[in-house]
Amino acid sequence: IASGNLNSATAWHWYTSSCGGTPVGTGASIMVSPGASTTYYVRGEGGCVTPGACAQTTVTVSTSLTLTAASVTTDAACGDELDVTIEINNSPCALSALQYSVSWDPKQFMYISNTAMPLDGDAPIIGTSQTAMGKLSYSWADNSGPCNTVLSDGSLLLTVRFKALGCNATGAAVSITSDPLDMEAYDCAFNEITVNAQNNVAVNILDDIAPDFTCPDNLTLECVAATDYVALIQAWINAAPAMATDDCAGTVDVLHDWDGMTLPM
Repeated sequence: IASGNLNSATAWHWYTSSCGGTPVGTGASIMVSPGASTTYYVRGEGGCVTPGACAQTTVTVSTSLTLTAASVTTDAACGDELDVTIEINNSPCALSALQYSVSWDPKQFMYISNTAMPLDGDAPIIGTSQTAMGKLSYSWADNSGPCNTVLSDGSLLLTVRFKALGCNATGAAVSITSDPLDMEAYDCAFNEITVNAQNNVAVNILDDIAPDFTCPDNLTLECVAATDYVALIQAWINAAPAMATDDCAGTVDVLHDWDGMTLPM
């Protein structure tokens, strides 16, 4: 109670349901963890006074929260690094546990690292054993107590760094999902909170880096009678074949127009 006068009463009395209904505590303030939005009534009682009308206040309980995946990068060259952030909005007044997963196409993104923010002194557990398959898990619980974690809208939970791999990919996504861990959250009264995912990551990956070519040394042949030039050229091709690699596609097939023809003398 920020202001008010007991007059001749001895204590503030709090109720739910109605003024004078279900008692929930006494004093200038009370601590509550309602499972749903609840109106609380308070009035001065005790001593030689007749209880009067109540003042009231409503505690609104959020039954859902939203996790948002976003990235400031919308266009990336193959090989570029980029960050994806996970933020929370519409969190309940007191959060006790939260888990979710992050998924992507491993042909388009390669996992590099993550930075997870501690919440109320407790560090989340980040599962990275399946990142080669495009999966990461996040799990947090308020283990240190008391259960009073309040997160403002836009609070940063996790940053994941990737390397862009896909060749000429349009709208490559990194998404909040329920694989391998289901999206779940609970408040301090162990009421389950619905978790909504808002996935805003769509990256266009451009392949503008030329392949890297490795060619054999030049072959010089002298025109000498009775020389099997076909065998010499074929041996040169086989000994040190031309090769090419690409940042996106890996090893590149290299074709040549040598067909084993017979050279005239």
